Amino acid sequence: MRAVRRTMVFLWVVLLLLCSLVPVASVEGARVENQIFLPPDFYVGDNVEMRLSLYPEPGMRMLPPEEVPVANWIDIHDVRVKQDGSRWEVQINFTSYAPGTRTLPAMQFGDVALNDVKLHTKSILQERGLDFFGIKGQLYLPGTRLAIGLAVLVLFFGPVFVLSFAGRVTKGVKRFVSIKTGRRPHKRFMRTLKELREKHMQMSSRRFYIVLSEELRHYLSSRTKEDFISLTSSELRAQLWKTLPSDSTEQVEALVRMMQQSDEIKFGGLNASKKQREEDLEMVISAAKDIEVYIESANREAEKQKIQKRRKPAK
Repeated sequence: MRAVRRTMVFLWVVLLLLCSLVPVASVEGARVENQIFLPPDFYVGDNVEMRLSLYPEPGMRMLPPEEVPVANWIDIHDVRVKQDGSRWEVQINFTSYAPGTRTLPAMQFGDVALNDVKLHTKSILQERGLDFFGIKGQLYLPGTRLAIGLAVLVLFFGPVFVLSFAGRVTKGVKRFVSIKTGRRPHKRFMRTLKELREKHMQMSSRRFYIVLSEELRHYLSSRTKEDFISLTSSELRAQLWKTLPSDSTEQVEALVRMMQQSDEIKFGGLNASKKQREEDLEMVISAAKDIEVYIESANREAEKQKIQKRRKPAK
């Protein structure tokens, strides 16, 4: 019995050693530390994110792939590369349409090549048997009764509603369109700042501040209908005082300081630290939100004054 136990223990140790020697993924030019899938178990048609943590070998560059490979059994939606010190993380979002184990198409990340990554896609049809439930009776499409009722209401009461509320509906639609149109510059500006936050470590200080200052000028011009694009830094302060409320002294000075520093970096060859970039970016985001609130409030007040003038009887 002792011999049998010793043999079993020896076999378990050998099995564990072999499992520890199996690589997580085949990567040329880097050492893989970890590989995870979110979710861990995925099925045909699921949106999956694979994360690889790796350490490039000395002298090896990590860059985003120039092009995403295409295969008929998988859709690769997005490939991102992030650096944290000497560790790099590769994030690949994909959807697999073929059950079973397949190999992810090879990708080149600068000097590092990702090869032979196995994906095991499960299939619900393969995991359970399907029983025959018999023939169903005739069914109504979901919402059939509701659709018929709404059609009757529209036919009988639609003309009355249109004649009674056409003017109000038209004004409401115009106001809705005006609000949506007015908010577009802010949404576009926020998207640009989000991309800038994600990519600023891969950009030079000069490029970062060129994008930040120019996008801020375009946003202010589009939202306030005033010319902020051709103004100098000193002229920008005066225009901001005219546009923003009187209690915005701190924000006005912070924006002007950032624009002046931006000019020094763009034309003087200075550099800004990571902390300085992040502080300026967060300051601009906060200022844009406050500007949006103030402009919306001013527009509502102007609309109220217009309504009061219409209702006021002429003398």
